[in-house]
Amino acid sequence: EIEKMKEIRGSPMRGHTDQISALAANFQAGCVMSASLDRSLRVWNLGDLHEGVEAECHCMVEGAHNSSIRTLIADFSRNRAASGGEDETIRIWDVGLGRSRDA
Repeated sequence: EIEKMKEIRGSPMRGHTDQISALAANFQAGCVMSASLDRSLRVWNLGDLHEGVEAECHCMVEGAHNSSIRTLIADFSRNRAASGGEDETIRIWDVGLGRSRDA
């Protein structure tokens, strides 16, 4: 028998204005990073996630790419993430500060 999953109360997290294209998570550190076709990146704080309360966006970068973001990978232990967009660029992010270094 396959065990059913249960959604954690307090989700969903809202804020993007278009489809979410990629996620990276570090549940031990209590955060999820999302990339979207709206060209933004967001880091969500899961520390206060409980019934009736939505998770807060810890930091956000609007216009992270010049077009839709299609992929994302993160190394939260080093506060780094990399995103790839339809603008044919890869950008490296300091997750704590929301700044990029073009690759």
